[in-house]
Amino acid sequence: MDRKKWDVEKLSNDPGNQTRKEYQQTLQTKLRKGNKGQEEEDGELDVDEQWKKIEQAIKEAAEETNTRTKTNERRKLVR
Repeated sequence: MDRKKWDVEKLSNDPGNQTRKEYQQTLQTKLRKGNKGQEEEDGELDVDEQWKKIEQAIKEAAEETNTRTKTNERRKLVR
């Protein structure tokens, strides 16, 4: 199974880190957009729906700002 991994080195606390700033801005924008008009007519979204929207925003922001590495194939173990 292939799994994408985070390149956290790109998000270091270096004050001049442009990638981190871009990621933060992109994520904030996506979270704000996700909160507008997303409530159901009967009330608020349930916790699972809220989490799915947050998770999706995090992943999209990471992909748009290139903070994810390419997929790594898992090693197949030979028994």
